[in-house]
Amino acid sequence: MTLRPLLLLSALLLCITPRLAWATIMVAPSEDELVAGAQVIGMAVVQRLEVVLSPKGQIMTHAELKIERGVRGADDGDFVSMDYPGGTLPNGVVASVPGAPNLKVGDRVFAYLRPGRTGALLPVGLRFGVLDVHRGKDGRFRANRRLDGLTLVDKTGAAAPTTRYTLHDVVVDKLVEDAQARMRKLRIDAGAPARNTSRGLSIPKVAK
Repeated sequence: MTLRPLLLLSALLLCITPRLAWATIMVAPSEDELVAGAQVIGMAVVQRLEVVLSPKGQIMTHAELKIERGVRGADDGDFVSMDYPGGTLPNGVVASVPGAPNLKVGDRVFAYLRPGRTGALLPVGLRFGVLDVHRGKDGRFRANRRLDGLTLVDKTGAAAPTTRYTLHDVVVDKLVEDAQARMRKLRIDAGAPARNTSRGLSIPKVAK
């Protein structure tokens, strides 16, 4: 089963509880599905952000990431283009999408990126697939998965506890080893660089 049917994006919850009055519903993928559904996996640093209008009039943030630790689809030093919904246009118009990443230049992330219909790379499950990374007191890179703005359900539609999927201070080396082990189990090759990657070059801007 592919991830696309599992991701129900930008769903508005009404008449439930105030806490869930505005959230994105997502069928929570298993770790195997997360790895299998991602064309690019790795730790990266945000180099540039640009908020634009898509051809369909949606406000989107275009992010350029420099891969520091490539696991699948990109090598260390490659630049990867990622798009996600929401952001603030230069004229001050703001679009806020619950569960979407909220990045700034210099942020370090561990990302699982999938190809979208237009060919752009998108985070798997919005914020679910973009983990915050920081350097711990022990000097090692550690990752957190925050699920703010996401309402998770299982494949039957029943609520799934976020505590099952939240990650706190996980050493990035372990994320890499886990992804590599799942790729071997699923017989997934690390693969050639994705279409939206380049080595030492800036990624073209999203069409306005």
